[in-house]
Amino acid sequence: LSDPPLRSAALKALAAYDDPGTPTAILRVYAQLGAGERRDALNTLGSRPQYARPLLAAVERGSVSVKDVSADLVRQLRGLKDAETTALLTKVYGVMRETTADKQQEIERYRQIYRAGGSTPGDAARGRVVFNKACAQCHLLFGEGGKVGPDITGSQRGDLDYILQNIVDPNAVIPNEYISTSVETRDGRSLIGVVNRQDETSLSLMTVAGVVTLQKSEILTQTRSDQSMMPEGLLAGLTDQEVRDLIYYLGRPGQVDLPAGAGE
Repeated sequence: LSDPPLRSAALKALAAYDDPGTPTAILRVYAQLGAGERRDALNTLGSRPQYARPLLAAVERGSVSVKDVSADLVRQLRGLKDAETTALLTKVYGVMRETTADKQQEIERYRQIYRAGGSTPGDAARGRVVFNKACAQCHLLFGEGGKVGPDITGSQRGDLDYILQNIVDPNAVIPNEYISTSVETRDGRSLIGVVNRQDETSLSLMTVAGVVTLQKSEILTQTRSDQSMMPEGLLAGLTDQEVRDLIYYLGRPGQVDLPAGAGE
């Protein structure tokens, strides 16, 4: 792993061997790896329970960023069906659950809707309009949008299955920092958002309407949910063509212009 030209191939090859020294060797050089090499390293570390546990311990220590743990890797780690790995994953990452048969059918339905559009299934400019209406309040894309949910600019937007999985079943995999919290105040308000900051005296909640800061003395109840801030049924109110336009726009590598006459 010390030879950069051979490192990527070596990282991939290590997955085929059950060697207890592999996690230590990979994690020792992880900070020096490039983006592609890190993906290879994580795929190898996610291939066996005895590799996954040291990886998640490194995430807990902070020597591997939790931001490097993609939704795909989470599903791979869950697929190991190892109780200790699953417990560590829940602790360092967040909520995870299986996608139900009903959700799988819904994903397949939208997959067929998208593919019915042919080789160019959507219009990216129109898709940006749909995104601005349905998604931009919570998500950043190409530097524009809200911050209640994750910045999706660097996510696997070119993967149709990845997009549909996350839109149709947003509660399947939820990083800790995006799990919603419900707050009831002593003056009768009810708020739902993501905890942005809290200390002994105050709580800052990122809501769809913006950041709300409360004194702890104002709060009657504070309940952490196992739900994402992203609602289910996001695509239900769209026409088939709007679905195709939105997904096509999400898959573009860069920002596109809005249609003539469409405001921001």
